[in-house]
Amino acid sequence: MVLVRLPLLLKLPIILWFFFYNIDIIRCEKILDNDGNNNDWLLNSSGSGLGISQLKYHEENLYKELNIIPKKDEEEKSHNNLILPFNGTRVPGSLESLKIQDYIINHFNNTLKLNWTIELDNFQENGYNFTNMIFSLLPGNNDEDTNMNDKYLVLAVHYDTMIKPEGFIGAMDSGASCGILLYLSKFIDTIYSYDHDDDMEVTSTLAYSIGKKWHKKKNIYDFTKLYDDNSSGTFKGIKIIFFDGEEAIEKWSDDDSIYGSRHLAKKWQEQKQTIKLKNGTIIETNELDNIEVFVLLDLLGSKSDTLESIMGQRVPSYYSETHMHYGLLSTIEGEYFESNISSRMESSRIPVLDPSNLVFEQFGMSVIGDDHLPFYDYGVPILHLIPYPFPSSWHTMSDTFANLDQEQVNRWAIILSEFTLSWMSS
Repeated sequence: MVLVRLPLLLKLPIILWFFFYNIDIIRCEKILDNDGNNNDWLLNSSGSGLGISQLKYHEENLYKELNIIPKKDEEEKSHNNLILPFNGTRVPGSLESLKIQDYIINHFNNTLKLNWTIELDNFQENGYNFTNMIFSLLPGNNDEDTNMNDKYLVLAVHYDTMIKPEGFIGAMDSGASCGILLYLSKFIDTIYSYDHDDDMEVTSTLAYSIGKKWHKKKNIYDFTKLYDDNSSGTFKGIKIIFFDGEEAIEKWSDDDSIYGSRHLAKKWQEQKQTIKLKNGTIIETNELDNIEVFVLLDLLGSKSDTLESIMGQRVPSYYSETHMHYGLLSTIEGEYFESNISSRMESSRIPVLDPSNLVFEQFGMSVIGDDHLPFYDYGVPILHLIPYPFPSSWHTMSDTFANLDQEQVNRWAIILSEFTLSWMSS
């Protein structure tokens, strides 16, 4: 990713943003100097009172699945870990890249219970082999059922690493986000494959629509309220995309960057579909028209060992079209602070999301080059989750797992998992 060059006039809002950003640092210093009882800084942390809906699940699974540095006596259990497999290089077309592809595919094929549809988008460009991986969990629809509300949520990340410098790990860019999306997929899969009937084996409408039968099993987590609230047994679909080739091969340019997203966006734009609506109207559309929101994760999970790095974890709202979704993420973050799973350390309770900061929304354009751009150019609503300014370890050899922040990884995993569940069951 790269910051797009802007005319001086358009840079003025960013300059003003940096001014208030530095004021926030001073504000934060005052709060961190207190005895820990002052929570004025905790923007939006009061929450909605709904709580994290599946707190028990996160308490029991976060540590074993997203632990960035497991203890030696737990190494034999590391096969459950979803983030450590990304602790290595993933250069496009390399053996390491093929291994991580196999790992991700195996996760959806064998670890998860539901029938996730797998699409591999293989292509060659600039002398390299690239592979995008798309995993879909969509309700089954026939022609009579199809309507314009059958849209899905996209959650995307790039899994490749830079070619140079040699040995670049890309823990923050974007190994951590890859692990978070694997955690999210398992969370969603566990909920929607759960049999909420304790007395008999049932075939649920939720499971039936994706071709799976639910089997009776022990009630480990409290999913009752979810099913009570979603008594129709339907859900909205999601697609999880792992892009290849986000990084430049030589130097970032329009032609030497975001290879995977450029290829897939063009492919989906040309993938025409004829849809018959319930009222009998026939329309022509394409795959991009089915995306309700495109959520892109990048540079998440950096360590916060200094005040500047804590502030550098903050993710602004970049697009007014998706500000409502950004606001929901912020609300969930507030509930996270109220949960038992949140760290009690004051420095770990500073929000990374701030709905009151509308500076970037004022541009009416994309100011950061990343995998969302080809989809944005085709008119797809974008929710870009990337901190600005970029963390200090960006594109350096310091971007390692030792410089990840466990609390940040946990926080984003919970926020995005609960956000996705809320969206799917709405």
